[in-house]
Amino acid sequence: MSAWLGAELHFPQEDMGTSWVKPCIDDWDDSLPFRLNPQNYWWRRMLEFTTALAEAAAGKMLVAHVDLHSNMDTLLAMRGGMRLSMDLIDAPDKIDRAMASVQELYVPIYEGIYQAARMYATGTLGWVPAYHPVRTNTIQCDYAALIGPTHFRRWALPALEEEAAYLGHCVYHLDGPECIVHLEDLCAIPGVDCIQWVPPTGGKAFIEWMALFHRIQELGVAVMIYCDTETIRYFHRELQPELVFYQCAAPSQAEGERTLRWMADNS
Repeated sequence: MSAWLGAELHFPQEDMGTSWVKPCIDDWDDSLPFRLNPQNYWWRRMLEFTTALAEAAAGKMLVAHVDLHSNMDTLLAMRGGMRLSMDLIDAPDKIDRAMASVQELYVPIYEGIYQAARMYATGTLGWVPAYHPVRTNTIQCDYAALIGPTHFRRWALPALEEEAAYLGHCVYHLDGPECIVHLEDLCAIPGVDCIQWVPPTGGKAFIEWMALFHRIQELGVAVMIYCDTETIRYFHRELQPELVFYQCAAPSQAEGERTLRWMADNS
């Protein structure tokens, strides 16, 4: 969202699959309210691309919605992490204004892509591939890793609640152990059906976070499980099957079908 609101995108030559935003806000008073310029280069490119993709994919595949990096993640990109974190303490009234402004843009931005990609005719995939016949997406606030519950509940949580309410059903992208402190607040958001846990690089393997998966299920929310046709049996025995969303890779169609039969026989 920050690029569509005027921030400059940077594409490192060594990793063209990742883009970064150059912070562009020096004074909140000069930058607010945020506006979505219909002629913004990156916004036009997104709508043109999704329109062309919808035409090419018609009847063959679904077009997924994108990773919006909305709410406080937009402020993070446009202000920079250190300065934004100081603003929460030094200028909370300005963060109130900034959050109100960025929250107003979530629906028109979501709808712009939704309409361009003709998702109204096909249903929607989020950027994490969970499908809904009307609207869905994966929501997140990665900046939550840098703030405690008080600041999270003042600024991030209301924005996430609005996004989830608008979508109706969604997945939450929980990225890293620093975000676990917010787990109970996140699982209490109506419309958050599933938590996608992303463990830290170089830390415990995904399968070793079973205590966290149990906690998520105890809070009444499903957990997204990444597995293969061997490890899925372990997860299926350990977790409540009605609160699991499996992302299972199979080496062949035959092996996938055998796994489905096993799960049907053991559920």
